[in-house]
Amino acid sequence: MRRVTSESCSASSSKARKEKLRRDRLNDKFRELGSIIERGRTPKTDKAAILVGAVRMVTQLRSEIQKLKASNSKLREKIKELKAEKNELRHKKQRLKAEKEKLEQQLKAPIYIEREIGINIYD
Repeated sequence: MRRVTSESCSASSSKARKEKLRRDRLNDKFRELGSIIERGRTPKTDKAAILVGAVRMVTQLRSEIQKLKASNSKLREKIKELKAEKNELRHKKQRLKAEKEKLEQQLKAPIYIEREIGINIYD
């Protein structure tokens, strides 16, 4: 027969206290998780139901992440397209501006000739 000593009692008592603290922390986290999952409703106390809800929520969040990533990718592609279009329009504007200035110079040339020389080139 085994002899019970005060050391073995205190060791088992300490072990039991540590185990109780561990269980209490787990229970606290289950309650916290339950209140997050059941926001606005009475939280469930059944640990299995809490875990099922947590798995469901994680699955939904992962799905939402995938949708947001796809949307983000499409938006980035659209940004690239719009930047390219903006650059094309900028170049077109510069070409048109140069063409306009050239035409304005061509229009001013006959007027200058008429004034300086006194010849009407439109007759």
